[in-house]
Amino acid sequence: MNEDKIIKKLEDHDKKFAENGRRFDEHDKRFDEVDKKLIKIDKRFDEVDKQFDRVIAKIVEHDDRLDRIEENMATKQDIRDIHDTLDKLVHLAEKKDQELTFMGERVKRIETAVGLT
Repeated sequence: MNEDKIIKKLEDHDKKFAENGRRFDEHDKRFDEVDKKLIKIDKRFDEVDKQFDRVIAKIVEHDDRLDRIEENMATKQDIRDIHDTLDKLVHLAEKKDQELTFMGERVKRIETAVGLT
């Protein structure tokens, strides 16, 4: 009788092992599906990383361009200084023109007075 109990117990264990084996097989399938999903997600992250790399490269390029623009652009104060200098030069040119006009008239009067014309 002891042998019958042992055999019965062993058969029960065999059934449980078979049941556990099926469950492990199901779990393996589920893990395989999860692995496949993770691989797809990993590929998507790789694509996103590539897009970020492109965006970062463009940002660096634009930063360089902005730096060059800032180095070469004139500020409002620079424009004011140029404007003020041009105003002074125009004023000096007008003054010289007026002086030349008066000098020309004076030379004509002197020539007339001296009798050269």
